[in-house]
Amino acid sequence: MERHIMFVDDEINVLRSLKWLFSDGHYTFHGFDSPIEALEALGKNEFSVVVADQRMDEMTGTEFLEKVKEHYPDTVRILATAYADMEVTVNAINRGNVFRFIFKPWDDGELKQSIGNAVAHYELLSENRRLVTLLQAQNEELSEINRRLEKVVAVRTHKIKQNIAERRALEKQLIQAQRMEAIGTFARGIAHDFNNILSIIMTCTQLVKMNLSQTSRAIPYLNRLDEAGLRAKELVQQILTFSRKSETGLVSLKIHPVLKETVKLLRSILPSSITIRQQISRCESVLASEIQIHQVIMNLCTNAYHAMEKEGGVLTIKLSEVSIDPDHYAERSGLPPGDYLRLDVGDTGPGIERSIINKIFEPYFTTKPKGKGTGLGLSVAHGIIKRLGGAITVESQVGQGAVFSVFLPLLRCEPGENTQAAGFK
Repeated sequence: MERHIMFVDDEINVLRSLKWLFSDGHYTFHGFDSPIEALEALGKNEFSVVVADQRMDEMTGTEFLEKVKEHYPDTVRILATAYADMEVTVNAINRGNVFRFIFKPWDDGELKQSIGNAVAHYELLSENRRLVTLLQAQNEELSEINRRLEKVVAVRTHKIKQNIAERRALEKQLIQAQRMEAIGTFARGIAHDFNNILSIIMTCTQLVKMNLSQTSRAIPYLNRLDEAGLRAKELVQQILTFSRKSETGLVSLKIHPVLKETVKLLRSILPSSITIRQQISRCESVLASEIQIHQVIMNLCTNAYHAMEKEGGVLTIKLSEVSIDPDHYAERSGLPPGDYLRLDVGDTGPGIERSIINKIFEPYFTTKPKGKGTGLGLSVAHGIIKRLGGAITVESQVGQGAVFSVFLPLLRCEPGENTQAAGFK
């Protein structure tokens, strides 16, 4: 079976380079320097992957990929850009227009690996569609059996009726949570700042160094740029690593390393007017994926940053274990009694008015001015936490900031694990 991949870039030399890169026979390469011509060609073959450059004359890459999504929703869409804008990227990912994105200039090996992963993802979706078609008849039969069983259960004892009512209440909560889930995987609120660092390195070191001798007085300055480049490369690599991951499986995951890594990234991005205070304990594992947890943390921290952007303040991050009983959090969060990991993200911003606090997790609801934020960050976090069997709550008073609390059920302690608190740092 032929695997068709498409690249759209208005630079001919880039397309020639890509054609040579993918000339090994694994894929059938299609390159277009016109987005309009590329859209016309999409219907002639079944394309597994479409990669579009962001900056093109006829239309932007995000506009092109949005049209691809409209007519060919299963085709894996990748955005290539050298100027990653925070709002554009977050909006494209959360709306589902982009499956992932890559920076230009890219590493050939990483690009081929990304394309391979994307093709595998497309083929998995195709196989899933085939299986769904085969199982539709069985599902209809099972649905009919389930309806008959519900009628039988309805005439049982009062206790069974009560359990049914509780189950339906949980189903209602699940439906509400699914409505609030936003399309996308990963908010990239700090990509623009990382790209600025890379732009300095690429512009100054590559262009200036080519025109100077080793005895030039500018060499010490270039060395400083090299040091900045190493740091920027490390930070950008972490973001690219996250973008290559998928949410296909849940594993036993320790949260505190992910949280500490996120705090490290935040320190490089947040302005000096915002102080980060952390109290991160070593907690037992939860059933989750690292990309999901990172996305929740980044969305909550970005929300806290926006609340303090004008006046500055303190961003507080705490991680601990709690035991929930029916007399405390169960009624408010909808969680059954048990042991949970608790993540608190607080800010000292203006707080949330009581009249809107019940709406903040709804998709596209935002109090930010036009062009600032998408209204998807909190709904994305809410949807992820609900899918992981947890809950997210908020406490706020006007003028005193807000604290978002995430609860995730703990797994059993693994033999030899040390869960002693790391203390306040």
